[in-house]
Amino acid sequence: MIGGNGQKLVDIPQYHRRPGGAPANLAVAASRLGAEVSMTATVGKDHFGELMFRKLENEGVATSGLRKIDENTLWA
Repeated sequence: MIGGNGQKLVDIPQYHRRPGGAPANLAVAASRLGAEVSMTATVGKDHFGELMFRKLENEGVATSGLRKIDENTLWA
């Protein structure tokens, strides 16, 4: 199913939330290739921010540069 104009992504049954974005994807790829990688970014103190934080940690990316704020994490 393809969503219609103005339809929320969360309302589309086949939609799966995955952490990522170009900087995070590059950090994970470099870590998988054996590089020491740290990420500097801002995430919200919500489910998506925690998901991103855990994913980066699990992939070996240093997360000491991640700042958590009281806003929702932005995602596209």
